[in-house]
Amino acid sequence: RVQASGAATKNGIELSNTLGNNNRRPGVTIQRVDVTAFPLSGILIDGRNTANQTKSGFSDVLVQQVDTYGNGDAGIQSSGYLCDPTNLAYSHLRIVIRQVAAFDNLGIPGKTVPTCAGGTEATNSGNGIVLGDTKDSVIERSFAFRNGINNDFPGGGPIGIWTYQSDSVAIQNNWSYSNRSQTKDGGGFDLDGGVTNSIMQYNYSFDNTGAGYLVYQYEGARVMDNNIVRYNISRNDGRGAIGAVGYGGIVVGEFNSDNGPTNTFVYGNSIYLSGTLGGRPQAAGIRVWGAAEAYFYNNSIHITGAPALATVESTADAEFLGNNYFRTSGFLAYQLASGFADSGPATSSLAAWPDAYPSQVTPGYNSTLVSSTATYVDAGAFSLNATSGMRDAGVNVTNVGNTAAYTLTSDYFGITLPPAGGLYSIGVSQGG
Repeated sequence: RVQASGAATKNGIELSNTLGNNNRRPGVTIQRVDVTAFPLSGILIDGRNTANQTKSGFSDVLVQQVDTYGNGDAGIQSSGYLCDPTNLAYSHLRIVIRQVAAFDNLGIPGKTVPTCAGGTEATNSGNGIVLGDTKDSVIERSFAFRNGINNDFPGGGPIGIWTYQSDSVAIQNNWSYSNRSQTKDGGGFDLDGGVTNSIMQYNYSFDNTGAGYLVYQYEGARVMDNNIVRYNISRNDGRGAIGAVGYGGIVVGEFNSDNGPTNTFVYGNSIYLSGTLGGRPQAAGIRVWGAAEAYFYNNSIHITGAPALATVESTADAEFLGNNYFRTSGFLAYQLASGFADSGPATSSLAAWPDAYPSQVTPGYNSTLVSSTATYVDAGAFSLNATSGMRDAGVNVTNVGNTAAYTLTSDYFGITLPPAGGLYSIGVSQGG
């Protein structure tokens, strides 16, 4: 047990490498520890060398069977030197985070960090698990919950589990829930600015203030390309902080960037969303913001109440094929939206929505608990019953996205894919 004592502003466990020249120190294991009550991060993996502006960091790091809770800035995070945009290397290689619980890391109000120009700027705080400037890494079988409520940075907020400025990161088989922010974000999972060749799969997100699953490019980040979001569940995510922006189950977007996310493949996900709570902004099942490029296949979007099924801004390049759109009060979506909100002419019929192979059937879950008022329901509720109209109703996604790195082998519940009969179901459950 590593516990803070006294008021010193420190991290709990800190790995720091300032050697530069692409020097990565190999082979660190942090296992079977509790880290708690530190004003900064529970665990920080940091690599930088400001003297000669080159990379340094760590490789082959394992963080396993760790609880990191009640810290200020984050449960676990890695960071590196990002001030030279021409340096395309990564500070860290092969970080594995497994069987970790990061919770009640509430954030630092008014947090600031040094800028590349030598000053300081405000930034977000209160993340669960975040990997920055890393390559060939994994976050799996972990939990992030009740993080971020003290974040007051107006430009953005924390996320339960995410990565930024990274390549080939797999975020899989995790739960992220009840994460918060006073301003923006407070979401479940995120592939953020400059992420390439990465994936979020087999995760469960619920009751988050921000998006369940966010793919988002920010100004000044590296190119963002070739990412996958597949076979995840989002339940009642994305209803935003009071006075802030509304999100959704899955959001792909960019802000003020000259290279928005491209080749974003979103398929086989199940989204359930009920109405707005407590004066919060309206969410939507799926949102596509700015000049984002995204492809949505075989997703189940289930709405109870006022939220829209999907909102796509006029500047986006989005394709929808084989999705199921079920909204208890009738079809509602927006094709020409703007300003991160539902706007423009409403699309009120499935026939007018640009999806070549859509369906509009009652999902046919194995349990009615999906649409209950409970904050948490077992993920098994999203499996399909024998008569569900979403069985065998999807398009073929065998070779969608980066299949060389991320071969599709199963649905959320472990049923083998591709299906023997060649017919995919819609949502996270193949049926079985």
